[in-house]
Amino acid sequence: MVARPKEAPSRVHLSPYLRGVIYGLLLAGWTYQEIADEVEKPDGEKLCQQSVATVASQAKSRGGLHWDGQSASSTSPDVGRPRSTTEALDKAIVKLVFKHRGRVVVTVQYIQKMVRAARKVSARTVSRRLGEAG
Repeated sequence: MVARPKEAPSRVHLSPYLRGVIYGLLLAGWTYQEIADEVEKPDGEKLCQQSVATVASQAKSRGGLHWDGQSASSTSPDVGRPRSTTEALDKAIVKLVFKHRGRVVVTVQYIQKMVRAARKVSARTVSRRLGEAG
């Protein structure tokens, strides 16, 4: 691990557990400063009040008490770049994989040969969908 200069701020992220602890302390009535003084990052650094405020705003915007502590939802359709494949193409790839399972080695080239719509997207994208299909 590379040592960082002492004046550089810590870039270690908070775990979902620590975010939950911070949110629980906020619900218990602690101030931002009290929480920042009490809670430490995984590398031993103290929190700043802005980190506590960020956790509070994340919790408020993501469901309050029902928040799981994740900073970004991987299941939300709003997160990340839009998929370049349609649902129909994804279903066709999965169907092809399970239809030919055990008979043929289903590769990216095989999928692009058999499914015309798969030829319009990159081989890497087809490879990802193949991995998702199992």
